Formats: sequence, structure tokens, C-alpha cells
Amino acid sequence: MAARSPTRSASVEDGYARAEDRATAQRAMATLTARERDVLKMRFEQDMTQAEIGAVIGVTQMQISRIIRKTIARLHATTTPAARAEMTPDSARSVVAA
Repeated sequence: MAARSPTRSASVEDGYARAEDRATAQRAMATLTARERDVLKMRFEQDMTQAEIGAVIGVTQMQISRIIRKTIARLHATTTPAARAEMTPDSARSVVAA
């Protein structure tokens, strides 16, 4: 019986970790309003400036800044400390893009 290679085992573990990150981020995103999700998508997926987002939504750049700051704080608050420590930027981006 052949032993599993360390590379394959690490790859499988990485895959599980990414799946867990994605599930955690999806649960957190589900707590947001449609408007908050839209703002995050425009900012982080479409790389729009706060001023551009404000023009689309009809509010000032300062209001968009506040929405983003409060929304990110809520996302942090809705996940456990352990989940936040394990979540990668790529997994968070993939959920926002979903």
C-alpha cells in the first residue's frame, strides 16, 4: 500500500480550509442587507471608487465610506475569532464575487 504524498495531503487540506473559509464568509455575507452586499461587490469585485459607488446608489462618498466600514465591522462580528483568523483574503473575495 503506497503512502500518500505530503504534497497531495497538503493540497487536500488546503482545499478543505478554503471550503471552510468560503462557508464562513457565506454565512457572514447572509447577515448583510442587499445594499451592503452591493456596495461591497462594487468596491471589492468591480474595484469602483467610493465616489463612483455613491453616484450609482445616490449617496455621498462619505456615506459609502461609512457603509463599508460598518459592514466590514459587522462581518467581523458575525464570525468567530477562530474563523476570522483562518479566513484568507482570497476566500473573502470569492464570496463577495458570488
